[in-house]
Amino acid sequence: MYSGSLPPHKIVYFESKRKVTAYPWGITSGGSSGSRDPLQSLRARMDLLKSPILDLELFSWNGAEAMEYEKAEQARKKKYASCLQLVKHISGLPTISDEDLKNPDWSCENVELVLLENGLLVKENAVSTVVQSAFVDDKFVDQFIDFMIDEWKDPTPSELIYTLVLFKSNKILNNLLKRRHIMRICYFVLTCETTLDNIQLALQQFLEMYYSISINVLCSILHDELRRFKDFKRNNYDFAIEMKCLELILVLRVKYPSESIDSTLQSILVYLLRLGNQQVSKKLCTRAVVALKEMKAKSKESFGAVKKAFETKSISTKVAGTLAEYCQITNTEKYLESKIDEKKELGEKAIGTGTDVEDFIQDIDVDPSIYSIDEMKKHLDATILKNATPYIHSQFIKKHYGTIHHQEVEEEKEFQYLAKAIIRFRNYGTRKMALLSNKMMYDNIDTSDLKDFSTQTFKRNQSSDYFNYLVQDLAPIMEYLNREKMSLGYDAMYILGVCCEYRGMVVEKFSHNSWCIKPIYTYLIDSGIFQRIEEIILKHLKGPPREHEDDRIVRLQYICEAIRLASELFNSMKNNREISRVSHILETSKFFEYLIYCLYEFREEEIMLKTIEPCFAYAAECRQEVGICLIYKKYLLAQITQMFNYAILLPETTSDEKVDLTTTMTVIIRTLYDIAKPTASKVNGSLLKGQRRLLAPMLGCGIFSKLASFLKEKQGMLTGFAVSAMNDDRDPRYHWIAELVTIMSYYSRYPPMRKCFYENNYEIFTILLSKVIFSLNEVFKSKSKNQNRKLHFPNVSGSSFLNGLSLVNRLLWDRETRKFMSANEKNRSSVNGSTKLEDLCFYWINYFVQRVKNSETLTQSDLLVWGRSYFLLSSLMIEEDFRSYLATNTQIVELLMDTISIKARRLTTDVKNSSCKCIMILLKEPKAAEKMEVDKILKFVNSEFKNETTTRLIAPENEIETNVLLGLLYDMFESRIGEDAKQLIKAKYPLLAPQIKEIGKCNTCGKGSSSESSLKRCSACNSVRYCSVECQKKDWKNHKEKCKKIQEESKQTIATALQKVYSADKLKTKGNNAYKENDFKRAINYYGRALLQEDAKDMKHILNLNIAQSYFMIHDYEQSMKYADLALEIDPSYIKAIHRKAICLKMLNRNSEALSVANKGLSLSPSEKQLQDLVASLK
Repeated sequence: MYSGSLPPHKIVYFESKRKVTAYPWGITSGGSSGSRDPLQSLRARMDLLKSPILDLELFSWNGAEAMEYEKAEQARKKKYASCLQLVKHISGLPTISDEDLKNPDWSCENVELVLLENGLLVKENAVSTVVQSAFVDDKFVDQFIDFMIDEWKDPTPSELIYTLVLFKSNKILNNLLKRRHIMRICYFVLTCETTLDNIQLALQQFLEMYYSISINVLCSILHDELRRFKDFKRNNYDFAIEMKCLELILVLRVKYPSESIDSTLQSILVYLLRLGNQQVSKKLCTRAVVALKEMKAKSKESFGAVKKAFETKSISTKVAGTLAEYCQITNTEKYLESKIDEKKELGEKAIGTGTDVEDFIQDIDVDPSIYSIDEMKKHLDATILKNATPYIHSQFIKKHYGTIHHQEVEEEKEFQYLAKAIIRFRNYGTRKMALLSNKMMYDNIDTSDLKDFSTQTFKRNQSSDYFNYLVQDLAPIMEYLNREKMSLGYDAMYILGVCCEYRGMVVEKFSHNSWCIKPIYTYLIDSGIFQRIEEIILKHLKGPPREHEDDRIVRLQYICEAIRLASELFNSMKNNREISRVSHILETSKFFEYLIYCLYEFREEEIMLKTIEPCFAYAAECRQEVGICLIYKKYLLAQITQMFNYAILLPETTSDEKVDLTTTMTVIIRTLYDIAKPTASKVNGSLLKGQRRLLAPMLGCGIFSKLASFLKEKQGMLTGFAVSAMNDDRDPRYHWIAELVTIMSYYSRYPPMRKCFYENNYEIFTILLSKVIFSLNEVFKSKSKNQNRKLHFPNVSGSSFLNGLSLVNRLLWDRETRKFMSANEKNRSSVNGSTKLEDLCFYWINYFVQRVKNSETLTQSDLLVWGRSYFLLSSLMIEEDFRSYLATNTQIVELLMDTISIKARRLTTDVKNSSCKCIMILLKEPKAAEKMEVDKILKFVNSEFKNETTTRLIAPENEIETNVLLGLLYDMFESRIGEDAKQLIKAKYPLLAPQIKEIGKCNTCGKGSSSESSLKRCSACNSVRYCSVECQKKDWKNHKEKCKKIQEESKQTIATALQKVYSADKLKTKGNNAYKENDFKRAINYYGRALLQEDAKDMKHILNLNIAQSYFMIHDYEQSMKYADLALEIDPSYIKAIHRKAICLKMLNRNSEALSVANKGLSLSPSEKQLQDLVASLK
């Protein structure tokens, strides 16, 4: 197969091999560039390639084009004759005997002697003329590998060993071998059907010479192989490449330890174990667990994957040992403990108020030099500026074109060259080659704008079933991009960027009979595209002292297009969950230094700022280590600080400056947010350690304090923001304020950063509360009244209002803030004093309750504001004085009773959790407890317990945790209404009866309390109480096992009680009624609960099919097919289930499978009309 320079109108011609096995890349989920379903094109391609046979005739032409190709092939062999001669020379070397190949004491020294005798190796300080002529530059290495693949159809062990030793022992190759060469050599050797240990040893010794690249290459191959075979069932022996890769990685890792490699390998092994024994062999899973044990992987992620592997029996315990042994060696026993262990150091367990600033211990050490502007300048000078020379456009023209007239003529040829390549893409992408078999592509050019034509081409290709290319299709553009002479280089980069954006795939040949279809971005990165991007940016980075404006625009155009291409590559890596290639870029590339310098050099260029920010965003989304690297190694915070110092000097209103305040602040804020995006917390709203490691330097550099002070100085813009909200956010000048509130809300999760809000007597906090939250509240409040209670929260100001409420809620986690706000009404009131914070909450709670009562549908924003309002009240009520005030002087109890009276499916988790917390807190106030309607609370708890038993089956979006419900029950039992609640449960709610328990003393010291609610419960089982955190810690060793048993017994008791209350037939009838009312989610709930009943045995296949039909009606075809399969497991001849499965496959564009299933149904029931119609439509 030819992969070198190829004119765009020359098509690859295959003489004999017409069909080969080529497994496509596994389908991934991720973002998309446009409104199309991001998976539609991939799914269509996967369906058509379900049989992994790739017809190469789709890539070839006959006739005149074949003759053209033959001429090009002969020219190539002539130009690179030395490479071909070397390949044949190696084939003619003496065959290594079988005894030597199998000898465990074998070494490469004997092979080196043979190479020395044949002139392929020479003594020290000498050069082999044969090797020197074959390896002039890296392109010659590419050609050598191409000839090696083409000539050695079935390579012998001798040929492999001689080649590996040749590459290892020739010093001339040290500076020529690139990542792409090592990748191709590894694939060539690994795909050969041989298991000789000495070949593996020769490959290992070769890789050791280039260990800085080779370990990452092996990680890439391992990850790529796992992903591309993800959707194919394989036999155990098909995992030879993965097993060889893993063994080589582990050997090299021991010899050349590296934290980054360990991190990358752990991520890949976790991915491997999560695939499970359905996609990966038991032997490979076992080796992965052993490897993690050897690495002493301590992360919770790796522990979870290992635990799942043990639970699903995906590994051999004889080799890997037990889970307990793994935990002991890796020091991960803590993850085996119950939930209480994660929460035991928190106070206020029943309420969940977060981590207080006073209780927080800083565990991240930060070197101040990483955000020093002076250190940043020194670093950039040493890595970039020392190599930068001014780009003078006139000299470029003179050197490569001579005159401007010649430039125009040559650029027209370059334009034709690139246009032909794009037309070739268009033709290959839609597989219309047969219609053009005797036509030349350069006769079909009809375009004046390459960028528009590129976009149209790839959009057209994405809408077709196929979107695969050969390496030769990319060769013309890659060859052009690597030239020094390229006036239209920005168009070439744009073409590649669009190709990645629209998820093009490349068909790559690894050996004579080994092919693979994978995303184009992998080929581009392995081919060194980032090194070329760096060269392009460096070349155009600086201009002459008196640069013409047009020349400056050309420079900017090149740099921006290079950065956009990098952005698309990072975006592709993000969508495909790339691991190893991201680490490779961080370790070997200076791209981010160039990006940071561009921020510094072009901070006044709006187009440059808008180009750089998405690149940071996509890169940071790939892996968290990108953000850590940017902050700790690349001096990004120093550059952001410098940009902020520049932004302070810009006027509020738009001026004649090249960049305005809005653009600069937007880039600053988004970049800060991008590199430290929120991660879901496992413990009560606090941040995980990786996230704290990202935020600690931001606190140290003072950027947050500067942002807060800047907000104080720009209060006029805050007023304008409220006016813009009144006009539905039509003024984009104020959008950055919403993003600033968002990032402040996020940063407030980090306790030390909350101190910034408290400086100068809560100055910044007061500004945010009065100028943003209360101002927006008045805007939305007036809109809700003027629009007849039908309010729409705009995207910008609405999110700002919501994030502002979240920010205040997090600040209320601190005792200091709660005391400040409860001490004086003015501290929690609007500027004119007309609205207090609790009034704001009451208004929105009442507003949404009334809308639900009027059967109106609430948007996601409505539900979030509703939940945040309750959370705010619950945080305020932690202060005893304020709690007493609300219980006595407001209608909060009535609002809570109205809320929990609403049907459970209309409430989100946020609203349910926050309502429960408010009730639990108010139960401590006797006056509030007396107002509560016990029956309403128990009815709410009872209905939620029913939902909890079917959570795993139907996964409702509005579920509430059992612990919250149990906490509410026990607080009721210990309050003034406790006896009434217990009597009502015995009489009316048998499902809750097992939860009636007497708890009144500390489980450690036996100390009682005058107010039982002051004792804190174990948040995992709710069965014991403690007077202090110290008592809880002391008792944990004794209570741990009991805690687990109580949790399991509690769930089982609830499920058993529920089964006794309802019969399967009754629940099925309720499900049918809900289905007739088009309430399909409720129908799924009833059918799912019916499946759990003891009397459902004879109707399980019907219930499963009913669930399948309900999921089909809400367009969840995957779930529908899953339950159709469950019905068929019970009754394989169930025609309705077969029809439902076939219809689902058709809706998922898996037509071949749908036809197979439908035909199977017809074989069972030939007269079935629905199946007959379906088969006819599929054909």
